[in-house]
Amino acid sequence: MMQAIKLEAPFSHKEVKDAVWACGSEKAPGPDGLTFKFIKTYWEIIKDDVMKFVFHFDKFGTFARGFNSTFISLVPKVKDPISLTDYRPISFMGCMSKIISKILATRIKSVIGDLIGDVQSAYVEGRSILDGPLMINELISWSKVAKRKILMFKVDFDKAFDSIN
Repeated sequence: MMQAIKLEAPFSHKEVKDAVWACGSEKAPGPDGLTFKFIKTYWEIIKDDVMKFVFHFDKFGTFARGFNSTFISLVPKVKDPISLTDYRPISFMGCMSKIISKILATRIKSVIGDLIGDVQSAYVEGRSILDGPLMINELISWSKVAKRKILMFKVDFDKAFDSIN
């Protein structure tokens, strides 16, 4: 119940400003050509318009038609890409969409620790996705030293996820 209150509370001025300042100033510009450096530099002039946009989204849960358009560029991950998996998709979103995303991500971050189980090793601050492989490595080392037999199996979750209907 407390999580729902945190997630559904109206956006505050401080929350919006914190979201703007948490975004990198020199990142790639959005389709409108603006970066967060522009927004931060001229904050006192444009903050009312930014707030109107954010409060409109907070009240109605929608953007104006066509506002949320995004350009996607495929950047090669390897020297000679052959298949689609050899590319990394990069999305160029507008700053205003990023502000909303940042606010929502910050809110989710504040409650996710209560929702994700203790054995989950990722998605929660203070936990690392690498904790799992490190624990497995320690277990294998211990079993060798203790001369104990163990049974382990690995599931390729990426492929398993992709093949689920």
